[in-house]
Amino acid sequence: LVASSPELSNAVYTAVRLGVPEKYVAVARDMDGTVNEDFTRLLQSLIARFDVIGDPLEGYVGHGSLKSCSESMARDLVMFGQMACELVLDKSRLPYRLQPISATVIQFEPDGNGVRPFQKVGDTKFDLDVPTVAIIQLDSNLLSPYATSPMETALKAVVFSEMFMADLTRVMRRAIHPR
Repeated sequence: LVASSPELSNAVYTAVRLGVPEKYVAVARDMDGTVNEDFTRLLQSLIARFDVIGDPLEGYVGHGSLKSCSESMARDLVMFGQMACELVLDKSRLPYRLQPISATVIQFEPDGNGVRPFQKVGDTKFDLDVPTVAIIQLDSNLLSPYATSPMETALKAVVFSEMFMADLTRVMRRAIHPR
């Protein structure tokens, strides 16, 4: 419905634009809250690395800047109530890029301690319970590992509006257009 409903489309667009700023400041702090200059320089160099196009020999990898990744994840958070991302490491185990993971492909299965997230592509399952994957849920439900969209309450009104407009169009075609 987000693709076809002007109201929902505008709501998602506005939430993403308001939630992801044009400019930001990245600062690394120690555990006591003081700014750590060395780690701040490291953090800023990592962010610059994420924003630069990767190795051309790698081919298409489908990642963009930090802002682009943030927008993709914010859209998932608004539409599905959940966002996820993987920190991809290079051969020397340094952060190379961020790879957003669509909330629609994440599934959960029970394990001994609760639930374990995974992604299924074809017949292959990829374990997402690794330190480089972060899954964040908005207003998570304690009884289910699956998130719900904050847009869910608007669906009934949007569907009603679409049905009303379809009825109105049908009445206009029958009563007004023939004359």
